[in-house]
Amino acid sequence: MGPFRAFPGVKALATISALLLAASAASAQPAIQPALPRADVQAAVGWQNLRSDPAGTSNNWVNSIAFADAAAGWYWTEHLRTQVDVGIGSTGKTYRTVEISSGSRPVYRFVRTDVRPATFAISQQYQFFHNAIFHPHVGGGVLVRSERLHDDYVDYDFVTPGTPDPGHTEDRTRTRVAALADVGFKAYMSERAFFSSDARFTIRKSVDGVLFRFGFGIDF
Repeated sequence: MGPFRAFPGVKALATISALLLAASAASAQPAIQPALPRADVQAAVGWQNLRSDPAGTSNNWVNSIAFADAAAGWYWTEHLRTQVDVGIGSTGKTYRTVEISSGSRPVYRFVRTDVRPATFAISQQYQFFHNAIFHPHVGGGVLVRSERLHDDYVDYDFVTPGTPDPGHTEDRTRTRVAALADVGFKAYMSERAFFSSDARFTIRKSVDGVLFRFGFGIDF
C-alpha cells in the first residue's frame, strides 16, 4: 500500500495548494495597461475674432467669424504633444472712419473692409494626467495667418455736404506671423474617440486674435 492510500485527503490538499500558489503568482504580475496613443487627428469648428486696421474708435475688432479647421498631433511622450493645424474662416466685416486732408477742409473717408482669414499653425502642448478620461492641456507655438481683404471707400465733406464721392474699391492680401498660446482639453467618449475644446490667443504687439473651438477626434 502506497503512502497516499492511507491518507486519501492528502492528494486533494496538494492539488488545492498548487492552484493557490499559481493564482498568487499570477496576481503578483503587473496589470496590463492599455497602449497609450502615438498620434491623433481631429476636426473642429469655432468662433474667430480678429483685430483689424486702426479705426476712428477704440473698437477695431472683427467679430463673429465662423471658423473650421483640421489638426493632427504626435505624442513624443505621454504628456508632450506637437500639433499642426490648418483652418479657414468665413468673411467678417469691419467699419472705420479716417480723416484725410483736402486743402483747408477736413474730408472723412468711410471704409468698409471684408476680411477672410486662413491659418497654418504649429504648437507644442503639455497634456496633464495619466491614462484618464479628461486631459487638460496648455500650449504655445507659431501661427501664420493669410487674410484676403476687400475695401470699399467713400469720401464725404461735412463742410459743404452734397453728393458723396462715388467711392472706389480695393482688393488686397496680407500675411501675418504671430505667437500663439492655447488652453483646452480632451474628453474621451470611448477608448479612442474624444471630444476636444480650446481657446487660442494670437499675439503680435498685443493680442490680435481670439479663437474658441470645439470638435471631435480619434487616437491612433
